[in-house]
Amino acid sequence: MQLFEQPCPGEDPRPGGQIGEVELSSYTPPAGVPGKPAAPHFLPVLCSVSPSGSRVPHDLLGGSGGFTLEDALFGLLFGADATLLQSPVVLCGLPDGQLCCVILKALVTSRSAPGDPNALVKILHHLEEPVIFIGALKTEPQAAEAAENFLPDEDVHCDCLVAFGHHGRMLAIKASWDESGKLVPELREYCLPGPVLCAACGGGGRVYHSTPSDLCVVDLSRGSTPLGPEQPEEGPGGLPPMLCPASLN
Repeated sequence: MQLFEQPCPGEDPRPGGQIGEVELSSYTPPAGVPGKPAAPHFLPVLCSVSPSGSRVPHDLLGGSGGFTLEDALFGLLFGADATLLQSPVVLCGLPDGQLCCVILKALVTSRSAPGDPNALVKILHHLEEPVIFIGALKTEPQAAEAAENFLPDEDVHCDCLVAFGHHGRMLAIKASWDESGKLVPELREYCLPGPVLCAACGGGGRVYHSTPSDLCVVDLSRGSTPLGPEQPEEGPGGLPPMLCPASLN
């Protein structure tokens, strides 16, 4: 990953000088067995994430597949440095299942002295299968309803980060409260029908994903999953204990 200065209006449109570089290590599965179909080849999934107070224009974020996270979740995921610097973060979903992040404003090194990956790259989670989608959405009932009514050029501050693995494993992360009243990141993994070819986040806390034979939707909004007697009630801001995919035929 290389970071360049953006040229000012009226200047040469080519990127300016390189001001940062870091290499992300990823395990590449060995080639398939001779005589058998080759395993699918996956590329890394990249997107830009900004805190709610960032000055990054919304059209730049949206055009690059980026999104804005609420401050509480942003701080829990990326730490105090990213929050204080109001820095955009690049999320990287790798073919080996790693979900990593790089704080852009911390990536200020030179080409002759590349940054230490251990210091610049943080591993958030490991899905143990190729990551094929990273997105974010609103899940709180009132917020999700309001997000559906936003104009295309308005900024939505998402409260939930999601990532899909190729074989159907889905990760959801929210800011939640523990029993002592402390704000903590809540991570839940769900197993959904796969293999997943692509996915998208919609309004109302819904996430859509496609398999080779179906298009499915799951609802992450609070109160969307009826609780049985054996299921604990979710805490404030909590994620559903389980998801029931609905086929859209």
